[in-house]
Amino acid sequence: MSRRTADEVIERARASFERGDRRAAWDSLLAMARRKPEEAAYRSALVDLYRRAGSLDQAGRWGAQNLESLTDRERLALRRSLRQFETEGELRRYLVITGDLPPEIPLSLTPSPLNLRVRLADSLESAAGIMVVFFGAAPSAFGIVVTFVMAFLDGPTVRQAAQITVTVSLIVLIMTCATFATAAVLRARWIRAVLSLSVLVLALLVLARADLTSSLPFNGPD
Repeated sequence: MSRRTADEVIERARASFERGDRRAAWDSLLAMARRKPEEAAYRSALVDLYRRAGSLDQAGRWGAQNLESLTDRERLALRRSLRQFETEGELRRYLVITGDLPPEIPLSLTPSPLNLRVRLADSLESAAGIMVVFFGAAPSAFGIVVTFVMAFLDGPTVRQAAQITVTVSLIVLIMTCATFATAAVLRARWIRAVLSLSVLVLALLVLARADLTSSLPFNGPD
């Protein structure tokens, strides 16, 4: 695309912006900036329009190839917005940069406290899933099968098998809820954390009635 055509696109976008149609102005410039990432004029126009709209992070994003053209607040907003990315590839896609990154930009790839919390939350949720499958679902299924078989055979310890199965399931549920609640707190998802803790408390209240030294953990009648 020629310089003249680029200038025409920019002028039309500016005219749309002046008429109050900011979305149309941004969309047209964004489409061209992504199609022609080497064309600095589109980036400069985006920086100007986002700056006029008070969007500091977007002004910083499209001015990242020329950090000296940005204000201190725009550079700060840019650095904050880049903390969400963990790899150079993600960073390049966000900034729409095909050439060398400015030397200051890679410093933003250092994992932030938020990223570290999210990674820990992911690990906890994975651990909770494994706990449910291997220590919850499998033993519970086994206990249920044993209980049904003993009930069918009219075995004398069917009540013991059933209540032990429930006890084991409650213990796994408590551990799983505690893990999910911790992950939810790390993600700052407070409703999920409260729900997990509520289930945990209910399970603890039920388990508190159990006597694990007895053949009948819940002391039911013979």
